Amino acid sequence: MDKRVKFDFEIEFTNGGGIQGQDFRLDIEADSISEKKLADYSGS
Repeated sequence: MDKRVKFDFEIEFTNGGGIQGQDFRLDIEADSISEKKLADYSGS
């Protein structure tokens, strides 16, 4: 993979907990990625 995106994310759990990721890096195949597909990768 020679493409990489960098993003922040926050996931809230139904039990009241949560997790955040900052400057998370993800290798992708295309020149861009949709917000939906990015959300699928991050687990939200």
